[in-house]
Amino acid sequence: METADNRQLVLVPKAALDPSRSSRNRLVELLVKAGYDRVLNGFDRRDEIAQDTFVFRGVKGAEALASQLELLRDRPVGIVMGADVLAEADLIAQSYGVRSGIQRLLSLGVGSCSLTFLAPEERPLLAPSDLRGRRIFTKYPLLLRRLLQTMGLSASVRRTEGADTRVNESRGELPVAAFEIVESGRTARESRLQISGQELGFPSGEALRLPYLSLPAISTDLSATRVQQMTDFTRDALRELGLALESARQSNRYVALAFNVPTAQADRFRDLGLRGPTAAQVLVPDGAPWSALEIYVPIDRKNAMRAELLCRGARDLSVSETLNVELSTDQSEVLRVLPFELIERGTTVETGIERDRWESLADVLLELARTVRERAQAGDSSSGTFRALQKGTEFCVGKCMEEFIELLEALPEADRAADGRATEEAADLLYRLLVALRSR
Repeated sequence: METADNRQLVLVPKAALDPSRSSRNRLVELLVKAGYDRVLNGFDRRDEIAQDTFVFRGVKGAEALASQLELLRDRPVGIVMGADVLAEADLIAQSYGVRSGIQRLLSLGVGSCSLTFLAPEERPLLAPSDLRGRRIFTKYPLLLRRLLQTMGLSASVRRTEGADTRVNESRGELPVAAFEIVESGRTARESRLQISGQELGFPSGEALRLPYLSLPAISTDLSATRVQQMTDFTRDALRELGLALESARQSNRYVALAFNVPTAQADRFRDLGLRGPTAAQVLVPDGAPWSALEIYVPIDRKNAMRAELLCRGARDLSVSETLNVELSTDQSEVLRVLPFELIERGTTVETGIERDRWESLADVLLELARTVRERAQAGDSSSGTFRALQKGTEFCVGKCMEEFIELLEALPEADRAADGRATEEAADLLYRLLVALRSR
């Protein structure tokens, strides 16, 4: 969603960005490392912080997030949130009739934990059937009901905070359990609570109709709603945010080591660096063939690589300052969802243009003009475009008139169920018009 001041809205967990916790909060550290340092001010007295292209809006809990999803229905927004809270909010919003189409863009690796069952050790959960008839405490009631339904089980679901505490309070009287977030599990074990997860055969996120969710591997993710309906502005902004966070998440601190070797010995170093050394010729006074090589290595391997290079015969060794090595496009999780070219453009042929999800008429015209120019310059006599240009402007204008007449004939047939003939004829007319303009 674009805000009134032309910034992209991103929903973030208000509690996680509490200024009293910011010095030790990994999400804050990640955002700051990505360049969004204003979140250090926290959301203690306000709900929004603006920086660069973004407005970060703090929300607290699944109910508040669900309200935002309802408020922003049909408008794509970015969300930085734990997958557990996101899933519960998504289900709450669905109960309001909102289908947000949430899609994960990037796993941030922050707040890693699992969403699982806790049960008293004296009444453990050894199989899915052991959940039947239990009173299960949780702050994710809709998600738990969806899980139980998918597993074909029934139980009494009770909405509460501090589900593990409720289990301890009732453990001697009722068959109880908790559906709760677990990190190290130390607190649960100290309370004599059994942790049950994988052994119960949790269904996948796809089976739960929440494809971004994995119960055994919950973390804070960057997600987005309605990816297919994004404007250019929103797509570019969220791609920018995602790539910045992706870079900040990576252990991408490298150093560059530069050195000289006789050219005949350069092959000794071919296996080093990211893809091999970068090589350049060295102009030594006596004209002997020498090469200058440079490699990038992770900063924690700097000393070991220095020794390795000297052992292999490197001369004039120098080490640069620390630098970041960014991900390439084929390694990026973000670009799998928001590629730079969201739609692969097909070849535009003279009988029409592919009826694709092109985002604006300007894009279509630009691609058509580029195609006309390329075919005009290629000089290929088998190309109808080239032959039309050779015959001159009058011929090209005549072809425009033919296409215009065919479009007029097709228009009365055009409706929502038509086979697209009118669209194709309109595309033909646009193409022929550009050819005629090119002829002048």
